[in-house]
Amino acid sequence: ALVSVSGGVGCGVVSEGRIIRGAHGLAGEMGHIVLDTRESGAASAARITWDRIADKDSLLAAYRRRTETRTSLKHLIDAQRAHEPAALEVSTTWAKWMAYGLLSVIYAYDPDVIVIAGDMAEFFEVCEDLVQSHLSKTLINGYPRARLTTSSLGANGCAIGAAAYMHRAMFDATMIDDIAA
Repeated sequence: ALVSVSGGVGCGVVSEGRIIRGAHGLAGEMGHIVLDTRESGAASAARITWDRIADKDSLLAAYRRRTETRTSLKHLIDAQRAHEPAALEVSTTWAKWMAYGLLSVIYAYDPDVIVIAGDMAEFFEVCEDLVQSHLSKTLINGYPRARLTTSSLGANGCAIGAAAYMHRAMFDATMIDDIAA
């Protein structure tokens, strides 16, 4: 499975060399998984989806609320590595929500490997131990654990993957119907 975290969360699953597309071409929309709700009245609740709580903008906004400072992802990564208290706090919270979303990917697809890609891949690397800790606490005992890694293709990984998919389709007549779907 590939989980791309940038301005949202996207997920793609590859099985036997093919991208799993689903009945309507929408398989992998894991960013829309509801992780929590906040009751806001008798008949309504605000949904907290994975992509609304784990994406880059949400992370930077959480840090800004604690420090009253606008910052970049690079600065936040440096602050987390330097064990700055506000950075550690938001990192710990982000890691928990990231782990909850990854649990959904693990339970839905049972992947051997989950590749983290997108703008947040470097942040994931500095928080991986926290994410792994939350996974250890919440994964059903004895359930197979996916290996977590980051993309070696950097920020262009998704574009490279899409281009490779289209290139392969040009030479594989059986994929032409998949592209039209």
